[in-house]
Amino acid sequence: MKHIKVLAIIFFVFFLTGCNNQTLECSKSDELESGTATEKQLIVFENGKIDEYTTSFQFKVNEKYKAFSDSLFESLKSSFIEYKNADGIMYKEKKSNDDILITIKGDYSKMDNESKKSLGLTNNVSFDSALSSLENDGYSCKH
Repeated sequence: MKHIKVLAIIFFVFFLTGCNNQTLECSKSDELESGTATEKQLIVFENGKIDEYTTSFQFKVNEKYKAFSDSLFESLKSSFIEYKNADGIMYKEKKSNDDILITIKGDYSKMDNESKKSLGLTNNVSFDSALSSLENDGYSCKH
């Protein structure tokens, strides 16, 4: 009987803390002459505010433009390079044949204000506000 009470308390604590967390996953793709660009946003909210933010930009180069994939990669890197050494942000880049991927992951509480501003995260918005904003920008979202 004592074990049941302990398990019930543990379950209740996990249930309560889990209710304060929400995850928003959004993506959009654009077909271009040179390839397919896919952007993904993953935002974790804790107690109604942004806790973690991840964005990735993937570009799949069309066959006709594979000869230019290195210059496309360098161009994309230069667009995101400001995040490489930014506080509270993990920056990764990867290129393989016709696939380019750049990922930026940030801990909101550790990110500097300049990074927050350039990522559009200056105001720590609510889940509903972020969902509405991303959907208005053409993203499809799961939550």
